[in-house]
Amino acid sequence: MLIKYILYPLIGILLIFVGVIVAKKNNLLKNKRLILFFLLCLILLCVPSLLGLLDYDFMPFGYISSALIYFIFGLIALPVVKWVKKSEPGFLFEIILLSLLLFVGMIAYGFMFNIFNELDYGFWASTSLILFVLPSLFKKTFLSFLGIPAEIHKVWDYTKSEKFEGHDYIDYNKLQVIQLELFKKQSDSGPITINAKAPEDIPFGMWFKQVLMDYNLKSPTEPIVYQTGNSDEGWIFYVKESFFKSRNYIDYEKTFKDNKIGEKYKIVAKRVELFKIDQQ
Repeated sequence: MLIKYILYPLIGILLIFVGVIVAKKNNLLKNKRLILFFLLCLILLCVPSLLGLLDYDFMPFGYISSALIYFIFGLIALPVVKWVKKSEPGFLFEIILLSLLLFVGMIAYGFMFNIFNELDYGFWASTSLILFVLPSLFKKTFLSFLGIPAEIHKVWDYTKSEKFEGHDYIDYNKLQVIQLELFKKQSDSGPITINAKAPEDIPFGMWFKQVLMDYNLKSPTEPIVYQTGNSDEGWIFYVKESFFKSRNYIDYEKTFKDNKIGEKYKIVAKRVELFKIDQQ
């Protein structure tokens, strides 16, 4: 009884009081969007507590439904936090705001759940709110993972690369269309995408040189600038990352087959300066 009617509200009031002090110290109370967002979120986070009316049927159907609802709320909250901050929010601001909402929401959820459900396990039921902050944590983890620099061993040099002149061991019956993304010049605002055929048994560097030569032959007025005369300049290649696969760097001395490159992958060719790689 003490926990149900006194302790939960006191903890909730204490958390709100601490949040107000922090917000006042950082001049956040002047942000009307923030106040509106916080109040609306608290109301929405309390709504699923009505599932406590299911009584004994709350487990597992009500709990799973609550968790899914809060996960969706968390996904919606990410762009809304950006609107609240009026700029791209840092992760610290985002996670503190969502965590404060999480803890206050859990207390309010547990208190209201115990009113609607005679089993009095509102605290355990409120753990379904944890999924509210999961999208934010996943986004941060995923972006941090993509930001991990991969180890680079080799830099391709146009002048040192062997020219393709046809080889008997290459099977031309197994051609695949490869998407290649690159900037024609370093000063270009955006990359171009080239679709080129490649046998799986050709070394990647040899194939890339042939692609450059063929493209410049067809477009002499707007060629790809593959070298600016700087001896410390070269190219690196990697499979463009996506939600399901990470960035994998390509060994230009190996074949498409050895690099495990297929038609479903987009390859990025990027100019680099050797001294910048050494500094990393």
